[in-house]
Amino acid sequence: MKSFIRKLTLCALLGASTGVHAVEILIPNGNFDAGSTGWLRVDGSGQGPAVTFAAGGNPGGYGSVTPNGGWGILVSPTVAGNAGGGVPLADLGLTAGTTVTFTYDSKNITGPGPVGGFKWEAWGGNAIKGDTGERFPTLIGNGTTWETYTYTWTIPAGTEKLIFVPLWAGGANTSTVGFDNVGVDNTPVTPPPFVPDQIPNGDFEIALGVDWNEFTVGPAISYPSSGGNPGGHAVIDATTTDNFAAIQAFDGAEKTFASLGLVPGDTFTVQWDMQILEGTTTGGIQLVGGAGYTAPPPGEERPLRIGSGSTWETYTKTFTVPASPAQARFEFVWGFNSKVAFDNIFIVQPAPSGPLQATIAQVTSVSWTAGSQTNLYQPQQSTDNSNWTNLGSAFVGNAVSALFDITPSPFYRVLESVPAVSETIYNGDFSVEGLFAEDADGWIAVQSQLAFRLATGGRTGVDDPCMQLKVLNSDAAPNGSEVQQNTKDADFLNPGAGAVIPGNSYNFSLWVKQISSGITYEQRFKISFLDDTGAIKGDGGFVNFLRPVTGNWVEVTQNGLIAPAGATTALIQILGVTGAVAGGLGEVLIDDVSLKSAGFGTPTVLAATATPAVEISWPSTTGQSYQVQSAPNLVDWTNFGGVISGNNTTKSVYDTISIPAKFYKVGELP
Repeated sequence: MKSFIRKLTLCALLGASTGVHAVEILIPNGNFDAGSTGWLRVDGSGQGPAVTFAAGGNPGGYGSVTPNGGWGILVSPTVAGNAGGGVPLADLGLTAGTTVTFTYDSKNITGPGPVGGFKWEAWGGNAIKGDTGERFPTLIGNGTTWETYTYTWTIPAGTEKLIFVPLWAGGANTSTVGFDNVGVDNTPVTPPPFVPDQIPNGDFEIALGVDWNEFTVGPAISYPSSGGNPGGHAVIDATTTDNFAAIQAFDGAEKTFASLGLVPGDTFTVQWDMQILEGTTTGGIQLVGGAGYTAPPPGEERPLRIGSGSTWETYTKTFTVPASPAQARFEFVWGFNSKVAFDNIFIVQPAPSGPLQATIAQVTSVSWTAGSQTNLYQPQQSTDNSNWTNLGSAFVGNAVSALFDITPSPFYRVLESVPAVSETIYNGDFSVEGLFAEDADGWIAVQSQLAFRLATGGRTGVDDPCMQLKVLNSDAAPNGSEVQQNTKDADFLNPGAGAVIPGNSYNFSLWVKQISSGITYEQRFKISFLDDTGAIKGDGGFVNFLRPVTGNWVEVTQNGLIAPAGATTALIQILGVTGAVAGGLGEVLIDDVSLKSAGFGTPTVLAATATPAVEISWPSTTGQSYQVQSAPNLVDWTNFGGVISGNNTTKSVYDTISIPAKFYKVGELP
């Protein structure tokens, strides 16, 4: 179950100090002032990326990468006197097993857009000991200025040398990206304390899967904001493409067992909630570490279904920490031919030893008046009554109207938002004609055989307009008919029309009447989310909507499309295409196209009441039960709340301060 209480240990994790940084040490020719010296070009297309070494860096020289028909990277293994490749740790003042901060400067040379990514590889002799994985950083600004990007990583045990791999901008992006000042701050960073019951965003309440990395060879991965156990959750859909897919905790980084408070021989349990949405196979878990290590048993392990698997159930897997390697990546994998949801993922450490030790700390109780069961309430805090940050996640309804803040602030407020369903598409019923009667305002007809607006024959009556997609091959050449709309540009009289809101969920629908369908004919639609430059930030993939020729209107839908970060508009594509066959044909009428957001409107500010409170915390043990008691003195003790079951995590209870003095104690029940 998800708690709305912010635990002390959680805040300690998020706010832990990373230490004082020393002067950065560059790798050999990390500033590119010596041109291409020490750098090689590697690509996956056989054509080679376009690589440039020029002036105009930050400052001086810089290196750039442009993919050329495939992916493209630079690598830095050519170091004088080191035929095996890589930069020796000693040359950088580094030691294996320590956590340090790696840095580089990057910008998008071709204009606004993503900057270059990177990967660090750790080698011992001729064997790889681990790597960071391909990392593409969150953009600073619009990407057109030199900015410094950092990544904190624990160097795997057994590492002797490092290789730095600057990457292109990622995915199918063809931007030219520049790199400069590649180096490392060799002051060891003290890793933040691990919270036993918390994998970052393990309950997926932070939208868009923040703190999770995706790796997929086909199956779709999404993060719905509702329908979990409860609230947000992650979904891996392998119903149409049954191939490897995984969500990786800790943003895909390998986690040292030492940072989890574990030593070789310890056992620990990973616990998660899971539900099969379609199909019959559960998702699974695997731990993958340096040098190809997979924690026993090898490969993905999928637990036996609990019941039919169609309801939320809790699954566990226990691991034993090996002597080597000293780190692993936590992955949750797809279910064969199934659509599987994940939620509430956390780690249960070994039972704490020693006598029970309880602590007490002063916190703040924040409360507000929630007058609606359907409105959204987002608590916020501020140090200056001007700059506000969210205090935990938002709540829907009035079941929760208070929380405890363990890092008290002088100012609090709550933003209240009313549910709002808004239509994003303009002229979805094609009632407004364009410059010519056969055009629909706001829509563009593309491909070899143009779509036509029909003034009659729509879904609701003879005089109702609709759009016709009709394709006919006069020879063996393929053809297509497509209509599309960029929602933000569709109504030029209102530039704000059709804008999408990142994080909101959108439902797409259209009505179709199949007129004909010949051999090789296919019909598809796709909804893509774009930024202001037209770059695709994410899409729902092409969906086939070919229907039997019955003469009836049929509704086609695709729900739960989440607008990704950076998205400002949507591109709707609806098309019919034929293959390379003489006489190929197909025709469909479409009407009432819709893309609606089930989100919330502009928030208004509610007052919040802050009162002093206390937090009582203690380490718990699985199988042990606890009772907290309170008293106005040290004699008249009464139970405070109910019995609390232990699970090897820190337990906390909270109380507002309402009398001059109050005492608390925690007892283990027999």
